Amino acid sequence: MPRLLFSTMYVAYVVHAEANAILNKNAASVKGARLYVGLFPCNECAKLIIQSGIIEVVYASDKYKASVPFIASRKLLALAGVKTRQHSTKVSRLTLTAPDDADAAAVGSSTGGAAATGAASL
Repeated sequence: MPRLLFSTMYVAYVVHAEANAILNKNAASVKGARLYVGLFPCNECAKLIIQSGIIEVVYASDKYKASVPFIASRKLLALAGVKTRQHSTKVSRLTLTAPDDADAAAVGSSTGGAAATGAASL
């Protein structure tokens, strides 16, 4: 059996986030839903989005905008009436501070073992 290149393996084995979200939904249908994604969806994911009835896609980055699959995706989504928009934020920096072991143990014992603590500064 011939050896596969990493890029070939990636294409063969990876499920895109959009497809994963649609296939593993927590409802009977996603018709009328809004989908939040990191990257603008490719043409294959656009087909799934359209067929599932999602009405809006909110994306963080469109770094492959000039690539053919993403040009096709934009056209497909527009023809189907699926709204797309890029998410924008005013936050330029986010810092999370994890508690030390003593703080985590104290919080965990007071909540029956389930704890999530931390500080965030914007």
